[in-house]
Amino acid sequence: MRRTIEAARFHVDAGSERAEVLLESVLPLTKGDTRAHALRLLGLHRRERAPFGVEVALLREALEHIRDDALLEAQIRVALVNPLYHFAVDLMDDARTQAQRALEIAE
Repeated sequence: MRRTIEAARFHVDAGSERAEVLLESVLPLTKGDTRAHALRLLGLHRRERAPFGVEVALLREALEHIRDDALLEAQIRVALVNPLYHFAVDLMDDARTQAQRALEIAE
């Protein structure tokens, strides 16, 4: 599974549609930090191909699966800031909270 997720990461970076196929294939088999990592990558992949803000639900779900990986949690929270800040006025506070939490984790 980890190899598939790593392969998907390279496909995300390359902008390849294969990323989604790989990530969708492993999601049913994952849990915890591994699932959070796959969901984060899927969110980043879809952000480039779908309407603005589509990744928010995937990134929020990824946060629910975080267990022990503080770096991954910070990366997810940072990825949430931009769409939350620009998506709607009422989500700016949530964007600020995510940014502050990511900073706390990084420190």
